Order: sequence, then C-alpha cells, then structure tokens
Amino acid sequence: MQITLYFRSHHTTKTKVEVAKSFYRTADISSSSPELKEESYQVVDHLLRCNGYSNPRQLIDHKHNSPSCKAKDGNVVLKLPYISETVSAEIVKFVRKLDLPINVIFIPDKKLSELFCSSRPHDKKQCIITNCGICPKLPEGVNCAIMYPVYRITCNTCKQQYVGES
Repeated sequence: MQITLYFRSHHTTKTKVEVAKSFYRTADISSSSPELKEESYQVVDHLLRCNGYSNPRQLIDHKHNSPSCKAKDGNVVLKLPYISETVSAEIVKFVRKLDLPINVIFIPDKKLSELFCSSRPHDKKQCIITNCGICPKLPEGVNCAIMYPVYRITCNTCKQQYVGES
C-alpha cells in the first residue's frame, strides 16, 4: 500500500482535497485518450481508497470556503507572519498613514504541536542502505532512517557499551 496523504491525517480538508485534485489533474493532463484518462482516474481512485478516502471522485467537485484575496470592503488582503505586537502595530500604522487599500492579517507561526507531532503517523521511514551496519544493531521496529535515533552498541571484545545518537 502506498501512502500519499492519509484521510485521517491532521491536515486540513482543504489540503487533502487539493492533493487529490492534483492527482486527478495529473491523470487528466497525462492521458492521451478518454479510455486512458479513465484508467488513470481508476488508479488515483484506488490509491485514495487505500488511504482512507471513501468516495474519491467527489473530491474533484468539492467546493470549500476559501478566503479570497479581496476583503469584503474591496481592499486587498495581505497576510504576514506575526512577529511581535510592536512590529504588527508599526505595519498597520504605516498602511493607515499611506491610506493603502490593504487589510493586513498577521498569521501565527507553527505551534509546538505542529512541530513535534507527526501529521503522517502511518508513514514508516525505511533504511535504503544495502547491508547497513547500523540497522541490525538497533531494536526491533527502529532503523537508521528515523531522525536522531538513540542506540546502544556492545563491543564484542571488551563488552563495553556505547550509547549514541545519530
């Protein structure tokens, strides 16, 4: 089973829909006949079903409420990363001073949960090194492709143990 973007991941619905639409667009563009297009669509259907999507073709017509780049008052929306109250206030003050038709929105940076929690928990990184010298020494279910694994190696000669992190 190939994992692409699992249905129960913590991504937004909009992200999941856009990924699925991208697959269907690629199938559409790369197919040279209606028969091949349908065959490509079936491959995408199968891939998405294997990743938990119950009716993948509905995603092609999915409409979501996306914010437009124009605000209700006709101004352009400018999204900037939030840095501090002082910086935000200075930017808003500058925009108002010049009477620019801009609504400034400050977007917060990533939360700790986004940094430390995997949104793709079903992915298993695999070692790609042939005859890897590290993987056989690691505990079951752990391999050297996992970021910063902690491991312990015992010397066969002196029986001293080395604890490391790669």
